[in-house]
Amino acid sequence: MFDVPGRPLSPTLTTCDRPDLPAGDYQIYISNDGLTFTTNLT
Repeated sequence: MFDVPGRPLSPTLTTCDRPDLPAGDYQIYISNDGLTFTTNLT
């Protein structure tokens, strides 16, 4: 389980179950420190 501000997200959610996110390109990085969720809005 990881959090985007105001939007709890679960990697197990399907596309249909995911909350709507702002338009843009999303990248998820997994490292030893955990999961980092970044957005590149254009």
